[in-house]
Amino acid sequence: MMAGPFDIAGLKASPDWMQGKRIPSYVKHPGNKNKPHYNTLGRYAAQQAGTTGIQDPASGPGGFVQGILPEGTSQMNEWDVGLHNLTQQVKEGGFTVPFDEGPMDKKRWMEDIRGTTKREIERGNLPNEGSLNNTLHRLRQDLDWKDMTQEEKVAFARIYYKNKKTGMQGGIRATTGYNNNTAGSLRPFNVGQVDDLSHYAPLFAETELRQGDATEALQEWDVDKDKLLTSDPPYEGQPSTYSGNFALQGYLRQLQERLEEGQPVLAFDSAEVAPNYADIGLDPQIMIRPDNSSAQAKGRGPKPEMVAFGNIDGLDPLEVLSRYGHKKFVPDSKEQTELLDFELSEPQNAFEQGWAVLKQGGQ
Repeated sequence: MMAGPFDIAGLKASPDWMQGKRIPSYVKHPGNKNKPHYNTLGRYAAQQAGTTGIQDPASGPGGFVQGILPEGTSQMNEWDVGLHNLTQQVKEGGFTVPFDEGPMDKKRWMEDIRGTTKREIERGNLPNEGSLNNTLHRLRQDLDWKDMTQEEKVAFARIYYKNKKTGMQGGIRATTGYNNNTAGSLRPFNVGQVDDLSHYAPLFAETELRQGDATEALQEWDVDKDKLLTSDPPYEGQPSTYSGNFALQGYLRQLQERLEEGQPVLAFDSAEVAPNYADIGLDPQIMIRPDNSSAQAKGRGPKPEMVAFGNIDGLDPLEVLSRYGHKKFVPDSKEQTELLDFELSEPQNAFEQGWAVLKQGGQ
């Protein structure tokens, strides 16, 4: 964990700024965009658009806010209530996580950190008091997280953080409401160590945090041309903790309305839905991303990824990546042409069929 406070002014003045030099995230999270090449794209887009803030409807732990470090006010929305609550505690300042447990093995991790799974709960084996799934079970019963005491919110944030710090990265599953990850290879920690996250608070001082659905966040937020709309929803067709809880069609409709009103947009998604982003008026390009999410070695390796933009003059994402030292994420011209061939004579699957109906004004 990087010690603070962070020298934001010094970082922005550094010759490495546009290369994407970053502040490490306060928590690991799958798909977090706080990586140098994403920072380069976000910073360049904000510079060209002349924006001072960010609107991020599917924010995760705030990779774009941490990467772009906007000087104005921003808005973040996250569906995962545990991650949202953790970010809220970080923002409020003075947040620490003591690791006062003794030596940890997989059995103890699954019982005391994660807690028993949904299947075990259905059999009547409730999670241990203080475990992550114990809190999640209470939230699924009759507890609204907004009604938690501050002490309960801090305890929830600490156990959520410990789950990610010592075990697998996954968050709360949309389909179950619980964390069903196995321990995997436990990450070591020192008994008695204290992770101090208080120096991250200034990064979110001017950011409004919201918990809930990404599409509803866009419906609720005002269109603001001074804020770069950074879009990073669950990738269509990719494994995600949000599977079953996100509908791309309605989300794209909200993006289109903002695009038509002149708000700058920078969007990422899986390459297969690039045509749908083009249909709403965004300019998509295909870049390459490393993918190590598959349990099988043959399923890992470089994968195509879409980056799309609108209302940002002078932005060519692939040229920007090449210029600032990220050529490994740029496919060759033949790959780019093949991946951006959008000629579809008719809808090819259920998603395409639904999108075609939506474009024609259907429901």
